[in-house]
Amino acid sequence: MKLDETSVTIRERTWLQIMDLALRVCAEHWRAIGLTFLLGAFPLAILNDFLILQLVDFELEQDSYSEHLVFIGISTCLVCIQAPLASVFTIALLGRIMFHEAPDLRQLLRQVIRMAPSWLIRQGILRVSLVSLSVLPLMPHNNRAFVLLVMTLLVLYVGMVRCIRPFLNEVILLERPQQASHQGESVSFGKRMQKLHMVEPGDLIARFLASAVFASILPFTLIELFWFISWIVSENFAWNIALTRLGVPVALWITAAFFTVVRFLGYLDRRTRNEGWAVSLQLRAESQRLLSQFGN
Repeated sequence: MKLDETSVTIRERTWLQIMDLALRVCAEHWRAIGLTFLLGAFPLAILNDFLILQLVDFELEQDSYSEHLVFIGISTCLVCIQAPLASVFTIALLGRIMFHEAPDLRQLLRQVIRMAPSWLIRQGILRVSLVSLSVLPLMPHNNRAFVLLVMTLLVLYVGMVRCIRPFLNEVILLERPQQASHQGESVSFGKRMQKLHMVEPGDLIARFLASAVFASILPFTLIELFWFISWIVSENFAWNIALTRLGVPVALWITAAFFTVVRFLGYLDRRTRNEGWAVSLQLRAESQRLLSQFGN
């Protein structure tokens, strides 16, 4: 691995430049990104669909559209909460793509599974990605307003946490701070997270809010596209169950996959701004070359 030869040029970027670069990365590696994100998202999507179906009745004749709205509302909340958990395989992939390493699926699985205790506890429990799956069965099924309120509160909680400390998966899967060391001194996870996020927290919040606005628009665009395709295929413009149970979740998960790439690129930008990562990589690459020359 050549540390000074990266697939993405290491330099400071604005939020709009990161968004543009994310589109380019997705266009170039869409198959690998789609496959790895599907590994994490598909099981969650199936569980979400099963759990929400316990709360809604699409065959209700009096007010069937309210059932669709309930399904869409809860699905949106669950995807917002679970998106980082679904992205663990994609983050590992992007780390390999970054340094032109072959995206070997077995190695990705081993890497993610090896770090599973850390990301399952911190992302799944402390940031309630897995906890959200256990909330729905405990909710009163005859009070959907209360269920939506609880899910909205969970979304607000994870939103506040992510806006100030968004790069949890990147630190766990790419840096593995519990295994890292510098001159014999171990770096704890807490210290690494604090060092990465403590500088210019206002910039993190501003970028999170900008991403949230765009992430609210993109699913609507995709859903309108799916609705148009449904209209052309079925020759029926009416909204249907397939759009609710399939079209909406797919649009939400596609948005989550795209913003996984955005977050990863934001992580690179953060390290470049705060730690002079571009210079650090060049120095480490030169050190590797010197060691290989003297070693021979």
